[in-house]
Amino acid sequence: MHPFKIFLLIATISNSLFSFEIVINYGKQNSENFAVLNIKNDKPFPCIQKSEHNGEKTLIECTIDAIPKEGFTPTKTIFFDFYYQMIDGKFHLFIEPKKKAYLFSIPEKLKENTLIFREKPSSSKAWQIVGYEKKIPFLSGEIPNGLNFPILIEDAQTPYIAELDIDDKPLKYMQGPDFEAYLNAKSLIKNKDYYKALTVISNTLKKYPDTIFKKDLYLYQIVALSEMDGKQQETIIENSLNWIRQYSSDSEIPQVLYILAKAYDEIRYHSEAKHYYNRIIEEYPKNRYAPLSKMRLALDAINDGNIGLANIYFQQAYTQAKDMQSASAIALNWAKFEVEKNNLPNAIELVNKILDVYPQFFDNNTKKSYEIVKYFEKNKMYKISAKIAQYIVNTTTDNSTAEDISYDLGMIYEKAGDFDNAHQANLAYLKKYPSTQRSKAVKRRDDDILFDISGNNEEKLKRYEYIIQKYPNTEQSKKATELKAKLFLDEKQYSKVIQMRSEIGEKSPILNEAINSLIKESLSENNCKNANIFLLQTSNYSLNDEEKLKAFDCLYKASLNENASIISSGEIKNSKNLNQKLQWLYRDAKNFYKLGDYKSSILSARDALSIAQSTKETQFYDIAFVLFSDLANIKSKDEAMKVYADLDKWFKDDKRMIKVYAKLLQWAIQDKNDTTVEIYAKNLISLQNKYKIDEYTPWAEFELINSLVQTKKFSEAITQSNTLLTKNLSNEQKQKALYTKGSIENLQKLPQEAKNSFEKCILIKDESAWKKLCSQGLELLKEK
Repeated sequence: MHPFKIFLLIATISNSLFSFEIVINYGKQNSENFAVLNIKNDKPFPCIQKSEHNGEKTLIECTIDAIPKEGFTPTKTIFFDFYYQMIDGKFHLFIEPKKKAYLFSIPEKLKENTLIFREKPSSSKAWQIVGYEKKIPFLSGEIPNGLNFPILIEDAQTPYIAELDIDDKPLKYMQGPDFEAYLNAKSLIKNKDYYKALTVISNTLKKYPDTIFKKDLYLYQIVALSEMDGKQQETIIENSLNWIRQYSSDSEIPQVLYILAKAYDEIRYHSEAKHYYNRIIEEYPKNRYAPLSKMRLALDAINDGNIGLANIYFQQAYTQAKDMQSASAIALNWAKFEVEKNNLPNAIELVNKILDVYPQFFDNNTKKSYEIVKYFEKNKMYKISAKIAQYIVNTTTDNSTAEDISYDLGMIYEKAGDFDNAHQANLAYLKKYPSTQRSKAVKRRDDDILFDISGNNEEKLKRYEYIIQKYPNTEQSKKATELKAKLFLDEKQYSKVIQMRSEIGEKSPILNEAINSLIKESLSENNCKNANIFLLQTSNYSLNDEEKLKAFDCLYKASLNENASIISSGEIKNSKNLNQKLQWLYRDAKNFYKLGDYKSSILSARDALSIAQSTKETQFYDIAFVLFSDLANIKSKDEAMKVYADLDKWFKDDKRMIKVYAKLLQWAIQDKNDTTVEIYAKNLISLQNKYKIDEYTPWAEFELINSLVQTKKFSEAITQSNTLLTKNLSNEQKQKALYTKGSIENLQKLPQEAKNSFEKCILIKDESAWKKLCSQGLELLKEK
């Protein structure tokens, strides 16, 4: 059999119950897995096993007269599913076996003189459920004939044996080869030679199975397994649980609990791991593993997405750390957490504390320390990565890793911009490892580092020019060119950077930064003309919110609508507040309209109008003009008419209503509704007269006159004709107006007036169809 124990959950019940505990053990007998579930409470409670089809026992229900506090959640394991219901104010726990199961009650105190009953009680403080596959472990399936009365077994308990401390101070036993083996194992553990230590421990336990150092050796075995690469978590769990059961009062229990919890974490039994971490914190608050457990709980909280809880645990763990080693481990994990949150200054501060106060932390395991170096390098924290690497290079005796760190150190310094130290690191590598395959790469790298020289910008510029001339069309000259451009950028000589665009390339971030700087300067001076020149030279803008609005407006006013849309792209989604969102919706709607993207314009205009109305920002109400035009363009007449109602309410006399009335007049003509034609034509003509605009003259006037004739308002039609003739018309338009007037006068039986109108029409020199109609009308009058 190979049992190992998993603590599933602890649920605290309020009111009548003090605590409620569920513990599950797993094991194997004859190649079959089984699980033993123990349910305990401080007061008796009933459990029953229900059966369904074919008599198979399928559900176990336990009833506790109380209400659970928050935190009691449904759980699934290999053999059981747990869930609960509140029925009539009582807590009903349901255990649903996934395979076979059997329910037992457990006597309260097994180590006292024990009464064994055949009868199964209805209530008990402890119940045990065995989950199994085919055959229940250790028990026969037969129904016994046993006695149906209690049997008392005297002295049925295990004798107590005093424990030995892991520290050899109290040990007075100084003879025998097992003592030598014990000291050897202890020394190997101290020197981190875990593989050899495991061999010594295994051989010693086989040779001296009854050694008094058994407890210590088993502990060293657990420690060694936990520190090795490719560790076997199940073995660690099994060994740790056994050790804890056998030596429950030992002072090293917190360490074993911590190793056990980490092993559960690594096989993703996080609930079990959390239990043991919490147990350490609650039962051993002054032990070094209590703050380390809080650190591990912080890491679990991160995995659960609970950032706030992780912060609390890290702070507590760090302030409560019992030694420099623990504090450093906590600080490092906390720093990684800060990196993931992008709080790089906090992370740097934490690592610097380790380096300042206890740099020896990085001596413990050079391989792991190298991984830390790579982690910070990966996250572009080059300075702190270089500091750790430099310390390791200066102090390590681990030659297997030392060359790798030495090789990387120059590159990390270079990435950090510390070229002097990068140069020194490269020289140190070449001196220590002159004949390695990587030495040529380090030499090339060091040549590149020489670009960064001390001195003022004038001296640097001379050096860059020299390299460009000395090594044309090489990587060195390319780098010198970029450094030259960067120097101009730093000195705010943006025009000189622009002049180098063919040398540094259109995609150069230096060029882009220079262009953006010139854009910013122009916008700050409200110089749209210059701003547009540079806005057209990039699509990768690095502008603040106010600058983006200004840039958009400059491009929009210049009808550079495609470029304006690049500026506004994504700004609605990234808006920080309603006002900013309204600003971009308003602009987008107008810009999409100019681009002919009416559907997109409608979406933006509707949202802009809605926000403007809800926030009473009346200066944005005029976006309704764009919305009306969009709807008109997609022939959504009914919706457009609704928007017109708002426009008529807000902007009745606004000059922009001229276009609205023109569209409404067009629709009225299409609908052949003379009444609405008259209304919209008069509104249109009135606004045109007010603003001295003749954009829709004489079309609007002719449509008005025609509607008046259709509704038999002949006198008003003649009046409108006379008014029309006073306006600036082409000869053909005058001929049409005179013919229309003469025709109406003829209908009104005013022959002389009609004759005068037709004659004036004929006297106009230009030839047109209307002039011919005037001649024909005049001939008809003569015949009468």
